[in-house]
Amino acid sequence: MVIMYPYTHDVKNIPVFLYLVIIFQIFFIAPRIRCEENPAPPKKGFPYTFSVTPIVGLLYGQGKEIVYKDNYNDSYLSELKWDIKSLVYFGSTLDVFRTNPREKPGFAGSLSMKFGLPMGTGLMEDRDWDPKYKPDGSVSHFSSSAAQIDTAYMLDLLAGASLPLRSGIVVFNPYLGLSYMRFKWAAYNGYYDYTLENGDQKQGTFTGLAVAYSQDWLLFFAGLSASFYVLPKTAITVSFQGSPLISYTGEDDHYMRTGSSDPGQFRDRIETGVYLEPGLKFVYSPTERLSVGFNMSWRYIQGRPHGHAYGRPTGQDKEGRFLALGSVSGAEFQALDTGISFTIRF
Repeated sequence: MVIMYPYTHDVKNIPVFLYLVIIFQIFFIAPRIRCEENPAPPKKGFPYTFSVTPIVGLLYGQGKEIVYKDNYNDSYLSELKWDIKSLVYFGSTLDVFRTNPREKPGFAGSLSMKFGLPMGTGLMEDRDWDPKYKPDGSVSHFSSSAAQIDTAYMLDLLAGASLPLRSGIVVFNPYLGLSYMRFKWAAYNGYYDYTLENGDQKQGTFTGLAVAYSQDWLLFFAGLSASFYVLPKTAITVSFQGSPLISYTGEDDHYMRTGSSDPGQFRDRIETGVYLEPGLKFVYSPTERLSVGFNMSWRYIQGRPHGHAYGRPTGQDKEGRFLALGSVSGAEFQALDTGISFTIRF
């Protein structure tokens, strides 16, 4: 019996066909299977995020201009207190930071700008301790006026690093910063109580512009913050920054001294002091791109008593040169800053 195999006439071509099938599997099918079983990792995007944060807030505090007897004596010759009670400001912050700062270390930078509204902010009180009029060291001259702020702005630039712990619950942020502030007040109307040379007291009232005063501060500082992620979608940040590296320039004009030979315009310069600022911030992020926050900080600056005081008469000689005075200048600024912010991340 003859057994017939189908397609016996193509048996000699089977090896060629199998070769073609194997080659097709190796070069076309096998790579696709491998890709499906072990897909290539997706391309990583830019690991940093930019954000814009509009902010509205209040400042509550005080600025001071102080004149000391000398570098080695804390006794006051003069003190002007300028209220900031309260000042409304608007501003914005631009930030760049690692998209997930809890994942790994990265860079963090910030630029903040705040502008105060021109408005009344309380009182200006001017006190003098002139031993010529009061040998017992008590106040010899006093005046009180309504104070308003004409100009107020604060610029802060920060650059540092974000350093998460392994758990990702806490992220530390050491940084360096540069801050510039300018405040300009004006005092209107009020009353005075002066001691005369014969010891009598003279009281009275005045109207119009009495005194104008400005402070310019430049601060270079270091800081450290810690952000805690213990609640869902919430970050709590505590911070502290400070430095002895401060620069201050102040100028005040006593417009009621027109025609006097005594100095009526003063300029002060300080190149050392103390700057301290603790802070606290709460941020809630309902989505990945939107956040709402509440921040609170207290800024304290003291420059004393190594400044230089200069003065020139008001009257006809107002355009003359500033001359060095025998006294030493000092200045202070302190304010509680509270604000509400809204962050948009890109």
